[in-house]
Formats: sequence, C-alpha cells, structure tokens
Amino acid sequence: MLDYSASIFEDFDHGFNLNWQGISDDHKDNESWQIENNMLWRRNITYTLKGVVSYVYLTDFMFNEFSLEVDVKIRDVGTDARVGVVFGLLDNNFYRFRIYLSSQTADLWCRGWFSPTHSPSEWCRFVSTRLEKKIYLQKWYRLRVVVNNERWQFYIDGNKVIDLATDTYFQFLDICDINGKSIGSCSMYLNSCYPRNAYVGLYCVEADVSFDNVRICNLTSSVPK
Repeated sequence: MLDYSASIFEDFDHGFNLNWQGISDDHKDNESWQIENNMLWRRNITYTLKGVVSYVYLTDFMFNEFSLEVDVKIRDVGTDARVGVVFGLLDNNFYRFRIYLSSQTADLWCRGWFSPTHSPSEWCRFVSTRLEKKIYLQKWYRLRVVVNNERWQFYIDGNKVIDLATDTYFQFLDICDINGKSIGSCSMYLNSCYPRNAYVGLYCVEADVSFDNVRICNLTSSVPK
C-alpha cells in the first residue's frame, strides 16, 4: 500500500517508478512522454502542433495542500517555450504555474474552474511577473510550488517569484480562449474554485524539455484515487 504520509520522490533513474498519465490536447498521450538518460523527456511534437496543452500527472495521489519541487531544463524551443507545474487538476481543469521563455516571465493561470460550466476552453490569468534572473536554454532550474490554505508561493532556484494570499480578490480578470483572445471577464478569490483534492503534474508547450527529481510533500491531507 502506498504511504501517503511521506514525501513522494521520482528520479526516473529506473524508468517510471510511479504511475504517470500523459495528456496532449485533452487526450491521453503517454507516447510523447519518455524516459531518456534517467530523465523524463517531453518529445518535441509541439514544434508542429502549436499551442497544444501538454502535461503529465501522478495518477495514484490527490492533494489539497502540498509542496512540489522539480528540476527542469528547456533543451530546445519550437516557437515559444513554456514549462511549469499544474495542480488542482480534475477533468482537464487546473491551475498552472509556468515559466515563459520568450517574455522572461513567470505567471499563474486557472483553466476552467472559474467558468460556470467548468469549461476547459476558458482561461484566466491571476498574475504575471518579470523575472529578475534570465532563463536560458540548456540550463537546469529548480521549480518549487507551495500551496496551503493561507498562501500560494512559487519559486525558481529558491527565489520567490510569486506570493499570493489565498483570500486575494481579483476583479475583472480577463477570460481568454486557448489562443489568448479575450472572451469576457470575471472576479474571484484566488482559491474560490480550488478543488478539495486533485492531481498535480508537470507541464510544457512548444518546447523540448527534460524533467528530473520530482519531490512532492503532503502538507495536510493526501488521499488515494
């Protein structure tokens, strides 16, 4: 039986030690996520499939409050590399923290949960911040996400880049479609749509990316699927 009280670690040194499910364009896709040189590698099919949302998540664990750390390296880019972490993941809806290579920013988005119909075709961005230290190709970075009932905090190499109280109220957030076109607005608290228990995973778009040394720590309760 899996131990949900301990931290979860995956280094991919012997293949997949845990159960992961890959998703591309909202369809199951384990073929595009492979182990190479003891690292998880996202194949570069996104070079030709511009804007396809691609992520991989742990299927045996669900979280509410947690911390997640992962090493990431953008090896090459297609058109506009984005890489990061998804959480609060259920039915293709999620929150997403990511690095945006071309704009040298870090941002936090929500997909679907704020919509009355929970439509995964609708997105809203809570915050975007310019990175003080430049992100480069072919260099490893350590991402860390800490989500608890009071604050959500996001780090790159130990440097805090986003820090939000969960009771932060956002007015007139722009709602966009997958192409970034504005289709309306909404107002909400940061965690007003956050599910009680959901999956966490890794994310990339339009890039050739390696992931390694994933560590997830349960901060309150973690329940099996």
